[in-house]
Amino acid sequence: MWHILTSYIKDIPVKSLENVCLYLKKKIVSNYLASFYSRNKFKVGDEITVNGVKGEIIELDNSTVILKTDKSKIILPLSKLSSEMVEIHYK
Repeated sequence: MWHILTSYIKDIPVKSLENVCLYLKKKIVSNYLASFYSRNKFKVGDEITVNGVKGEIIELDNSTVILKTDKSKIILPLSKLSSEMVEIHYK
C-alpha cells in the first residue's frame, strides 16, 4: 500500500495537512473503484501497452498491476488502467 501512496506524493498540492489527507483519500478510493471495474478486463499473461509502455501482466491484485517489460518491471495503480488508454495485444 505504501508504494501507492508514495507514487502520488509528487503530485500533491501541499497547502495544508487537511488538503493532503483529502487528496490521498481521493486517490485511494479511486484506485479501489478502478480495481472493481477493471477486475475482469485484464488477466495475468495479457500483453498490454499503457502510456507507451508495453509489457506482460505478471501480477494483478486489488490495487496494482505489475508489468514485465524487456528491461524491467513496472508497478502501476489499477486506476491508470481505467483512466488511460490501454491497448491489449493478441498473441
